Amino acid sequence: MKLNFDERHNLLMKKLGNKIEAILFFIINSIIAYHLGNLFIKLNLSKWWIFLLPVLFCLAMLPHFALYNLMFGLIYLIIEAFGLMNKNIYR
Repeated sequence: MKLNFDERHNLLMKKLGNKIEAILFFIINSIIAYHLGNLFIKLNLSKWWIFLLPVLFCLAMLPHFALYNLMFGLIYLIIEAFGLMNKNIYR
């Protein structure tokens, strides 16, 4: 099947667009997770609040996506833990 230039261009943009959106989504969520970890320290919230967003993320992933996407919930939890360390990561 031969595609003309416009069809190839549109197909390429669909494939690249999805990857770029996923990368931006991951970067923005990582930044939010880190700042939430800092916010938990500043507001003196209980440590169990750190589980709220990763658990909600995993519950949202279960019905629609593959199970390996649940690893991102663990990644968000780890990034929030870095935020809880309050710049003591290397000490």
